[in-house]
Amino acid sequence: MKPKRAWMIAAATGAASLAILYWQVHTRQAMTTPASVPATQELPVATIEDTVAPGIAAAAAVPDEQQARLAFHARTRTFFAQAAALPAEERAARAKEIEADVEEYERRGELSAGEALLLKIALIRESVAEATRQTQQIAALEERYRVDTERRQAAYAAQRDPMFELYKLRESAIVTNVMAMSEIPGGLSRDEYLRQRLQSERELLLGGG
Repeated sequence: MKPKRAWMIAAATGAASLAILYWQVHTRQAMTTPASVPATQELPVATIEDTVAPGIAAAAAVPDEQQARLAFHARTRTFFAQAAALPAEERAARAKEIEADVEEYERRGELSAGEALLLKIALIRESVAEATRQTQQIAALEERYRVDTERRQAAYAAQRDPMFELYKLRESAIVTNVMAMSEIPGGLSRDEYLRQRLQSERELLLGGG
């Protein structure tokens, strides 16, 4: 088994919520500080709350795209929390629906290939009961991503960004290091600590994102 495949499989279940955690932080920031309104300017929420139920007022203040993301977060977390208790057919159907959403967000660039792969591996683990089929599907998925990565790298070869290449090397090393840690600093969960480490590395090498 290749080293990259080994750590991805080992990390899949524990890191399945990493992309969702990352989204939630940025979604909450976008909700509380819209780009069109200075951070110091107070939004006129009180005028809505005077006449509309608080839940409806909050929904009205959130753009449709952000509402869709929040719904995806909730649906995905609920699935992973309830998967073991679901009938096999329903579990498989819901996993397929979430996988379709993951692919759409990945296509739009709102999930990285690595984040999407981890989520898809976790979905396979929850929705495919038979161990051999799990292994086969995960292997096929990783091979598909490997081929796609090589294709994109070949297309990008003439316009390589040295800092991005350095980040990808650091990303792999950070994930391997964090997944091997027996204790996580600061009382954080492993997922949250990994998210913070990767975000700091992106900001240092790529200037954000």
